Amino acid sequence: MKRTEWMRSIWVKALAFVLASSLVPVLCVGGAALLCGYENRWWADEGFDVYETDLVRGAVFERMAAARDYYERFGAQLAEESWFTDTKRTNYRFALYDADGEVVFDNLADGVPLGISNALTDGGRLESGVASELRAQDGIFWAVWAVNRLHGVFAVAVPLLVASALALLFLVVFLARVAGRRANVEGVAEGWQEKIPFDLYLAVVGAGGVGLLALLLECLDSGSAVDLPLLAAACLGCVTALAVLALALWMTL
Repeated sequence: MKRTEWMRSIWVKALAFVLASSLVPVLCVGGAALLCGYENRWWADEGFDVYETDLVRGAVFERMAAARDYYERFGAQLAEESWFTDTKRTNYRFALYDADGEVVFDNLADGVPLGISNALTDGGRLESGVASELRAQDGIFWAVWAVNRLHGVFAVAVPLLVASALALLFLVVFLARVAGRRANVEGVAEGWQEKIPFDLYLAVVGAGGVGLLALLLECLDSGSAVDLPLLAAACLGCVTALAVLALALWMTL
């Protein structure tokens, strides 16, 4: 066996294919951490406050809008029976004042005020915060979890992106060199992909890619923080599947 014959092994090519596909979501996570850090100025020497990030404040605004709408529809008499006052179901804390400044409801005393205030249509005021200890697995909990993970990646985001991009480039070139080659076989050896008419193969891959891209855009457009873990998994799954289709097409060209 020649010294380079092992590179044409089906197992080596499969391993390179899997590694290349896996590097794409890694690049996405590193890019998300870098983008989040840039938007929230993590690179500046100003300290890190998870509650000042756009993702967490967005989750708080989502809860605040629900509490405001509930109050304006049903009034204060039902406030204590609603889900957003149940400290076991939500990490959202708020203080509700009427037009005269009298307290209507307040569970912000055992929480962390965020300085977010919203005027109500009846002249009242809604001040929002979060629980001092996040126990309920709601949108705020998952937003804080995601930001903390991205902040941890941010410190190594640049070297991670550079290393992953170089490794992906190497694997893509390697797969192009060994595509259609088999160990101990001279010349080009057709695989199952080459036996499919290229127009049909391109149409199937293109349709799959468009469907996955549409699903990815739908996931990114779904802004509810409650479904953040599911949306993140769906996005990374779509990106990985798109990478698999692109690499599969690349190896048939």
